Amino acid sequence: MEETLNQTQNMDGQELPTQPETAPEMPQEAPPTPKSGNKLLMLFGILIILLSLGMGYFAYQTMQLREQITATPSPSPTTDPTAGWETYEQNGYSIKHPSDWTISSIPFGFAVVNGNYKINIEAANPAYGPGICIFSDSPDFSNPYPDDPILAASKCPGDFVEIKGLNGAVFRREASPSTTPEGILSGSWSIFVKDDQGNFVTVPPIGYTIPVPNYDKGTILIMDQIVSTFEFTGGSNSTENWKVYTNANAGITFKHPTNITQESVVVSGPLVGNANLVGSFADKSTVAQGTDKPFDGFSVYEVDPNSLGVSFDKYIAQEVEAVKNNPEFPAPNAKASQTTIGGKTFTYIDTAFGSRIYYILSPLGNRIVIFSKSSGAAETIFDRILSTFEFTN
Repeated sequence: MEETLNQTQNMDGQELPTQPETAPEMPQEAPPTPKSGNKLLMLFGILIILLSLGMGYFAYQTMQLREQITATPSPSPTTDPTAGWETYEQNGYSIKHPSDWTISSIPFGFAVVNGNYKINIEAANPAYGPGICIFSDSPDFSNPYPDDPILAASKCPGDFVEIKGLNGAVFRREASPSTTPEGILSGSWSIFVKDDQGNFVTVPPIGYTIPVPNYDKGTILIMDQIVSTFEFTGGSNSTENWKVYTNANAGITFKHPTNITQESVVVSGPLVGNANLVGSFADKSTVAQGTDKPFDGFSVYEVDPNSLGVSFDKYIAQEVEAVKNNPEFPAPNAKASQTTIGGKTFTYIDTAFGSRIYYILSPLGNRIVIFSKSSGAAETIFDRILSTFEFTN
C-alpha cells in the first residue's frame, strides 16, 4: 500500500479528509498554594484601609468642633462698676466711692456725700444694742412675740432690696425710706447687715440721708453700689482717748469723743416735771450760735420723781402721753421701749423729727437722768457714750 503524507484513500479510492492530530493530554497542575507572606500583605492592606477611614472620621469631627467653637462667642469678662473708685478708711472700715462723691466728718463717724445725698457710717461698738429688722421672708416674721414688744415692733413688712457685698457680706434696706411717727417720709433710710446668726441688724449703723419726697432713684442705686464695697479692716473701738465728763452735783460721769465739746445750744428734753439741765454736748462744726439750726449732739437732764410723787414707770407713762400730745411737735405714735447698753437698761422714747430721749433711774431711786439726742447724732457713737455712763453716788 502506497503511503501518502497528506491524505488517505478509502476502499473506493476516494480521498478521506485528514483527521487532525490530537495532542496527548497533559496532566493539570494544582493551583499554587498561597504563601504566608501573601497573608501578611492582605492584613496590612486591610489595616491601611481601616486607618484611612479612622483618620478621615477624626478629621471630620475636628472640623465640626472647630466650627462649633468659632460659632460660640466667648463670654465677655464681667465689668466691675466700682473699678477706678477712690478708697477711704476710718474707724476700722473701708469703703469705695466715685470721684464726684466726697468724705465729710460727722460727730460719731464719717459720711460719703454727693449734694443732698449722704451715706452715714458710724464707728463700731461692741456694747451697742443694735436695731433689728425681721423681713417678710424670715421664718420669724409670723411670730407675734407676745412677750417681747421690741421684737414685735421690729418686723419690716413689704418689699426689700438686698445688696451683695465683699467677702460674702449681705446688706438689706426696705424698698422705701422710713417715715416719722406722723407717717411723713423722714429722709433717712436704714441699712441692715446680716450677722452670723442670719439676723439683719444695724451693726454697724449705716444709713442714707436723702432729699424727700422727690429723691432720685438712680442716685440711690449708686449709694447701694457704694455700700456693696464696705468691709471691716480692723482698728480699735476703744474709748481710752476720749474725754471724761463728771458732774458731782448730778452724781454722774461718762466719756465722749474729743470732737464733742460742751456748748450753749440745747436739745429739747423731757416734758414732764421741772427737769434740770446738766449740760449740752455737740460737734462744734455743726453748731450755728444764735440760730435754731439743727446740730449734732445731745443734752443731759435730771429730774426727781419723788418731787412729783410718781414712780419711774408712772413718770415714763406720763412722758409718752406728753410727747404724743406735744402742741408744737406732736408724735402720735410715740411709745416707750427699752435697750441694754454697757450692761445698763435705758428706757427711750422717739419724739418728732427723729430725736430720741433716753431715761435711766439712779440706784437710789431719787433721780432720773435723761439724755436727749438730736436727730443728727450718730446712733452708734452715742450708744458708746452711754456705755461709759456711770452713777457716782
